[in-house]
Amino acid sequence: FFDHGGVHMIGMPPARKWGAMRYVTANQLLDAITFMDASAMYGEMILYIEACESGSMFNGLLPKNISVWAATAADPFHSSYAS
Repeated sequence: FFDHGGVHMIGMPPARKWGAMRYVTANQLLDAITFMDASAMYGEMILYIEACESGSMFNGLLPKNISVWAATAADPFHSSYAS
């Protein structure tokens, strides 16, 4: 994923040309990952997020007992500067 972000949220482009920005929160993402893990929808998963404050999507939130590896372009407190 690459787009805009903020603390505990990432922004998606609008569904329509002039529509409102859509957001996914860290809790929503973790709920989806937890559901996928409980439903055996993957064996291992790698997630990469390039967005400002993208580290906040996982920092201390990702359970240790699931096979998910996350890489982010920024820590929870800084801009990614389009890295």
